[in-house]
Amino acid sequence: MASAVWKASRVVAFRFQPFLLRRFLRGSSELEPRHPGEMKTLEDVLDEFNAKDPDLHRPINIGFPLRRKRDEEEYNKRLVYKTQTKSNKDLEKAARLHTLEIPLDDVFSEWTRTTAPVHIKELAEHYGIFDDLFRGAHFHPQVSLDISFDYDEQSLTKVFRGNRIKPSEAISAPFVHFNSDPNSLWTLILSNPDGHFLDQSAEYLHWFIGNIPGNEIEKGEEICDYLQPFPPKGTGFHRFIFILYKQESRIDYSSLKLPSPCLLLKNRTFRTFDFFKERQDVLTPSGLSFFLCDWDETLTDFFHKTLRMKEPTFEYDFPKPYIRQIGRASCRERV
Repeated sequence: MASAVWKASRVVAFRFQPFLLRRFLRGSSELEPRHPGEMKTLEDVLDEFNAKDPDLHRPINIGFPLRRKRDEEEYNKRLVYKTQTKSNKDLEKAARLHTLEIPLDDVFSEWTRTTAPVHIKELAEHYGIFDDLFRGAHFHPQVSLDISFDYDEQSLTKVFRGNRIKPSEAISAPFVHFNSDPNSLWTLILSNPDGHFLDQSAEYLHWFIGNIPGNEIEKGEEICDYLQPFPPKGTGFHRFIFILYKQESRIDYSSLKLPSPCLLLKNRTFRTFDFFKERQDVLTPSGLSFFLCDWDETLTDFFHKTLRMKEPTFEYDFPKPYIRQIGRASCRERV
């Protein structure tokens, strides 16, 4: 009798405590507590899920190689300068008294001349630019782009690397400046990989200037006139990417030339990968800059009056929450 009661209580315990039953059936070793370092984090699981075969997805540098020797020389110079600065008592006193003035223009020039290509490449990888434009191929942007939009008579809106700019601030073509040899030729392209209405793998071409002599943008050949950003309402931020290519020689872009103004969006369909693949022997990507842009109220008139189309609006359709309905009759039966 006692043994029967003990067996019944054991079954009841397993019925109300499923983890005990699983432990009894599978063995206690599987449920022993583990050290936190042995457990996989969500980031580890996602990395394993998104892992790529290194033989099939080997990174390809399509730009100019970095000068490693110059980097070593710059590192040694910085090391000597840092050692001397640490022993400078006047600088230490000025920093302690909050009177030390830092020449930011000189700092920016030094950064541009030394480590900027590596940092800009890392930013581009973070924003998925190389994956979406060049299918994983990358380059170090070794030509610094100074880009600004003329917002009004008193202020300019600068383009850096991922800053936010509203469509109302980028209505007209920007001012672009970069340092180059006056005898060189360049191509500048602005595209949006996030806004195509019909093909998610395609881009919209917003600006295309080819055969630019030196850094004189105004003397280049306009292949596609400038069109302001127009991210539709409800689609969040779009990436607008400037790519500067160095040309080996003059290029015939007559097959790509579009009428001006070009307001038919299907004619602005563009694919950076295909464009570069056909001309990789005469083009080398050298500069990169981009900004983020989302909808504002000025785009309503732009869609209606400029593009002559109904303004598209997107909304996320949230699924209705599941709520189990329990009737009164079922409640009485349970009671």
